[in-house]
Amino acid sequence: MTKYQDEYVYPNGDTNLKIGIFGILALMFLVFYGFYPSQKTNFYFFAYTCLYAIFVKIFAYRRFAETVEQWIWCYWAILIVNLLASMCLITGIYRLFHQKINRLYRGLLVIGILSIPFGIYVLWGWTIPMMLFVFLLYALVICVSLKAAKQKQKGAMIIVYGGISVFVAWFLCLLGLLVPSVFFKFYTLFQSITIMALPIA
Repeated sequence: MTKYQDEYVYPNGDTNLKIGIFGILALMFLVFYGFYPSQKTNFYFFAYTCLYAIFVKIFAYRRFAETVEQWIWCYWAILIVNLLASMCLITGIYRLFHQKINRLYRGLLVIGILSIPFGIYVLWGWTIPMMLFVFLLYALVICVSLKAAKQKQKGAMIIVYGGISVFVAWFLCLLGLLVPSVFFKFYTLFQSITIMALPIA
């Protein structure tokens, strides 16, 4: 299993490509925000793409941690940056479709915060709270976007399709960990979809 993870789960070859794509998207959102500062959504998407570029870099760097302390600090950083990026994303989508922050949003934030200590102090602790957080995140993205689509808001269905793609890819990633003989060889593909589909959409 460890060999599979070293060779397939944490590959470093496409890290620079992903960071480059997120960098381009971040620059694009920053330019949009510069031209339309009243549209705060672009700032949240700018923050999301910047944070996820950092997430991808830390995730790749963790493979080369030389001490246990470095590995733990990287793991803390991964969980925290992922939470911040995810909340920027969902906040941006709420603002994009002019919806008020509600209990679902606050509940997602609480689950995300609780998933951090679970991920550090419980063996494979991230698999339950963090996966729950991720699935709830993209379920909320889909729900908010569907509501906007019913209101005939422009671009809502694109976000719905992007959210569904990520939701399915995350589920297949989880199967890749649980049933490696069937899904593991496609893990990198599914992981790339989870990272890239929604910001591109």
